[in-house]
Amino acid sequence: MNMTGKIAARGMTILELMTTLAVAAILVTIGVPSMTKFFANMRLVTLTNDLIEDIVHARNEAATRGRRVALCASQTVKTVETASNRSTCAATGTTAWATGRIVFVDMDGDGVREVTTNAATNDVLLKKTFALPTGYSLTASGFADAAHLVFSTFGGLTPSTAGSFKLCYSGSANGYRVAVAATGQPLSTKVACP
Repeated sequence: MNMTGKIAARGMTILELMTTLAVAAILVTIGVPSMTKFFANMRLVTLTNDLIEDIVHARNEAATRGRRVALCASQTVKTVETASNRSTCAATGTTAWATGRIVFVDMDGDGVREVTTNAATNDVLLKKTFALPTGYSLTASGFADAAHLVFSTFGGLTPSTAGSFKLCYSGSANGYRVAVAATGQPLSTKVACP
C-alpha cells in the first residue's frame, strides 16, 4: 500500500492528555466561583426589580382605581386561593419580607387584607410574590408600619412616612436599598450588607 501524499493518523500521548486536563481543571477552579457570584448578583438585581415593580404596581393601581391599595409582607402566599385558604398579611411591626408579599385593594385602608362575602368590604387581591430563594433577605425600615405600605388615591404613602427596603444575599458584601418616598416613588441604590 502506498502512503505517498497521505498523512498518517496519530493519537494523543498520555502527557498531552494530562496537560490538557490540568489546564481545564485550573480554568474550572477559577471560573466556577466567579460564575456563582455573577449569578447570585444577577438574582439580586432581579429580586430588586421585582420589588420596585410591586411598589409601582400598587401605586398605579391606587391612582387608577381611586381606592387605597396596600402592599404587605405576607405570612403565607398561597399558590391557589380558596375560600378557606387565602394569602394574608404578616402581623403589624413585621420587618422581614422574605416570606413573600401581596398587593391588594384595601377597602378600609388599614393595610391588612380582609376577605369577606360583602363586595363593599372585601379586599381584592391584585398580585402576589412568593418567598425569596434561600440565602436572600429583605427587610423594611422607617415606614409608619414596616409590615404594610398603603398607597392613597393620588399614589402617595398614607400615612406619609418614607422608608426603605434592604435586599441582601448571604454570599455578598453588597446589596440594594430601595427607598420609597412619601410620594410613593421608589429609588434603588447599592448598599453594604448585611
